[in-house]
Amino acid sequence: MSTTSVISVRVSDNERHLLGEAAGKARTNLSDYVRRQALDAAEMFLMSRSVVKISANHWEELEAWLDRPAQANKNLSELAQSKPVWE
Repeated sequence: MSTTSVISVRVSDNERHLLGEAAGKARTNLSDYVRRQALDAAEMFLMSRSVVKISANHWEELEAWLDRPAQANKNLSELAQSKPVWE
């Protein structure tokens, strides 16, 4: 079983009201709403700051892959020509 800890955050009355309204619309309690939103924001922040590292021995292979001629994709072509399901 994992342990939990408390994080205390100070907000103004207006901010608390806004968060409470959003939690209600999301059909959850304030703690769960704030926790979920904070975790989502943290994940997005960390993903946006990712650095991709490619080892030197794979660099030429990557460049060759990027420089190769484009290839037709039959399934993608068919999908682009099909009628959307909402029409």
